[in-house]
Amino acid sequence: AAAGRQLGGADAAGDGLTPEERRQKALEAAEKRQNNLPGLAPGKAAEMREKQQKEELLGRISEHYSRRKMDMPMGLNTAGVDLLRKHWEQIRTGDST
Repeated sequence: AAAGRQLGGADAAGDGLTPEERRQKALEAAEKRQNNLPGLAPGKAAEMREKQQKEELLGRISEHYSRRKMDMPMGLNTAGVDLLRKHWEQIRTGDST
């Protein structure tokens, strides 16, 4: 039986990339595929995905504060995904200690 090949057509051992570089390359390719969905205007898929991530993070943060009977900080609804992700990481890691 023939040996299997990885997607991309290149032999995995012969491409000269470290496992981390291969993972990064695969991640970039996946993001590129997600941003180029058929039937959507360029950039619309990325905008929709960012909106979904923001709603998901706001839901997690809101639930975190409601469980503790605390008010959510003002302005989080207008924050970007990066800031929400940082805030979520701070409050999530703060709970484990």
